This record gives sequence, C-alpha cells and structure tokens, in this order.
Amino acid sequence: MFLRTADFAVTTFLPADVKMATPGDNLKLTLKLEFPMSIKKGDRFALRESGKTVAAGVITEILPDTAEDIKEEEERISKKKKVGKK
Repeated sequence: MFLRTADFAVTTFLPADVKMATPGDNLKLTLKLEFPMSIKKGDRFALRESGKTVAAGVITEILPDTAEDIKEEEERISKKKKVGKK
C-alpha cells in the first residue's frame, strides 16, 4: 500500500461474495496493516504489484483493533526486544 510518502505491507480481504477483483471493479475492501501506521479517513492510497498500480482507493472507515490484532503486535514487539538483547 502506498500512502502519501510511505509504502507498507497490508493484507487485503475481498467481500465474501467476490472471489477475485478484476479491472474496472468498484469494491469495498478491508485492508489490515501489518505494522502501525498513521492513517485517517479520506486518505487516498494505491495498491501496487511489481511496480504497477493495480488499485487505488480512499480510506472510508478505520476499524478498531481486535484482541487478535493486539496479541500479534505484542508478540512482534516481544520478538524485536529479544533480538535487540543479543
């Protein structure tokens, strides 16, 4: 995902009734950021693959973190701290 001057990894979730997005589709996706990032409603973004823009969109809603999201982040931070101590 490319947003302003940053690029970072996201996991993309298509709507339940959509198996694959095709050119020209207008979809509402759920994107899960792999790392914390400052975003806000109304931000425009691009999704790129192999140097080509494959999708563009606008953030319309920011969902709260789930318990699973928080656990993943705590585990990531814990691993980072362990690596730093060696």
